[in-house]
Amino acid sequence: MTRTTFVGTVFLLHRGRLPTAGEERLLNAVLVAGSDDGSDAPSCAASRLVASGNRQSVSAAIAAGVLAIGDEHDGSASRCMDAIDAVVRQVATEYLPPVEAARLYVERERDAGRQVPGLGHRALANDPRVDALLDIASQEDLAGDGSAAMRALETAVSRLIEPRPLNIDSAIPAALYYLDFAAAAGNLIVIL
Repeated sequence: MTRTTFVGTVFLLHRGRLPTAGEERLLNAVLVAGSDDGSDAPSCAASRLVASGNRQSVSAAIAAGVLAIGDEHDGSASRCMDAIDAVVRQVATEYLPPVEAARLYVERERDAGRQVPGLGHRALANDPRVDALLDIASQEDLAGDGSAAMRALETAVSRLIEPRPLNIDSAIPAALYYLDFAAAAGNLIVIL
């Protein structure tokens, strides 16, 4: 308690060591970005509805919000981290440019009837949290392969399907990928 912060402790629990100052700043930005979904987000709406019917149980309202998180709302972080990893691995093993590896990934997902996670937003044409978070990653020299892979996926989806800009559900996994968090931790960090 006297040697680290809450963010440092979250990092320690996932990585087994304390973060550098830059890693702590980036993870802090991840947690702040994930908390700013607006009052019309499904998880917020569920929490508010439950709280209006049960004002004595804050825990029930929080649980309702967590249960509303799924593949279509804040629950795609782990899938996004898997997508990033697939692109990065294909770049490394087949010596492809990121945009080519991303194109192949998007084609596989499209042909299987699956959407590429982390692209598009229900209310925003461009999610301002994306650039803010990725700028912090760049400032701390922590952008790495995760950011490049998500930008390549954004380009590939725009060319093969339709323009869909990155959203915070892809920027957070890009940051977590560089911080070397496990893909399963993606959704857990968003819930936190």
